[in-house]
Amino acid sequence: MLELPADPSSPARARRFVVHTLDGSFPRDVIESAALLVSELATNVVLHAGTPMRLSIESDRAGVRVEVADESTALPVMRIQRDSAEAGRGLVLVDRIARAWGVERLHKGNGKVVWFELGVSTVVGTAAVDGRRAVYSAG
Repeated sequence: MLELPADPSSPARARRFVVHTLDGSFPRDVIESAALLVSELATNVVLHAGTPMRLSIESDRAGVRVEVADESTALPVMRIQRDSAEAGRGLVLVDRIARAWGVERLHKGNGKVVWFELGVSTVVGTAAVDGRRAVYSAG
C-alpha cells in the first residue's frame, strides 16, 4: 500500500509504484495499462477529491486489481468529452481498458475506493475487452 497527498506530484508517484510493484510479474502491456489507469485515478483525486489517497495492488496469475481510495464521499462521474477537450477522459479510459472497474463507498461515509482490474490479455488502447463490467456500489 502507498499513501499519497493530494498533490500534483502524486499521479507520477502512483505510476512509479505500480510499475515497480508489477515489474517482472506481468507482460509489459498490462503494466503500462495499470500505470496509465492509476495515473488517471490519482489525478481525479488531486483535482476533484482534494484529499490524501491510498493506493493498493493485488495480483495473481490471472491479472491485477488496483484500488485508489480517498476521503471524499462524492462519487466520480464518467463524462464523454469532445475530442478537443483537454481533460475529463480518465474514467472513459478506465472503462475502455479495464476488464472490470467500480466504485465503492467506504464504511461509515469515510470516502470511497475506485478500483479496476486488468487481465493478462489486456492491451493498451483496446476499446472492448471481453467480460468488462462497471460496478457501482453504494454499500
